[in-house]
Amino acid sequence: MGNKWYYLLYPLANINALWETDVDFLKAQWTVTHGSRAASETLWRQVYSYLLKEQKSVYQVLPAMSVINGQVGLPPRGLGHYHYDNYLRIVEIRVHKDRILDFEKFVKTNVVTAVANFLPQTPTTSPDKLPRYMRTVKIASRIGAEPELIDLLTNYVVPAAQSTGTDVFVYRGIYSSGANYFLLFPFDNQSSVANTQNRVISTLLQRAYPADQAQQLDAQFGNVISSVQELVSAIRPDMSSNLENKFTRWW
Repeated sequence: MGNKWYYLLYPLANINALWETDVDFLKAQWTVTHGSRAASETLWRQVYSYLLKEQKSVYQVLPAMSVINGQVGLPPRGLGHYHYDNYLRIVEIRVHKDRILDFEKFVKTNVVTAVANFLPQTPTTSPDKLPRYMRTVKIASRIGAEPELIDLLTNYVVPAAQSTGTDVFVYRGIYSSGANYFLLFPFDNQSSVANTQNRVISTLLQRAYPADQAQQLDAQFGNVISSVQELVSAIRPDMSSNLENKFTRWW
């Protein structure tokens, strides 16, 4: 993500796979690779020495509120579309500013290789797309206002995404810090609606509806949320692993 912040995204086909991500598999693979649990523990302590902050969340995708290629719902896997399975585990980390180069070198040397050995091969004739960029939106609804938020997303934001050709995955929090909804906008072109300098929901509504209606809907959206956080991130294939087995290669 830059500015010392990084996102680690783990697409999960089912919730049971949650326990095979992050700590468990890294420690297990390092134990095999380096021949001892002590070596694995040393590596784990080393990576944490780089981190200033860490936050973990798990979200479940809502197909009826997601739009890919103008269609509501998730496309079939392996047909060259965006697709990130049914659950998304997100680890947000902030690295000490004087340890960024050390952290990135550690990830490339130890994490990428471990994941490459751990992940299965997934050959497909047309791998799913990995975007160059993504906008993430964390939303916390006001107490008692969640039904109104769902109504706005379903009846106005989803049609707006369809009419503007904007891809978006909508997730509900399984466990998360503060936000109970998470929107992921993958995009390749920086001229995309998702790359707006404004709040992306506002921009979608402005592009899809008459000015007065868009303003009214945007005000309604502001009234049903207690907080919103938006970030635009660049994908780092050089710090990722095994991507060519599942995603279309553009790097």
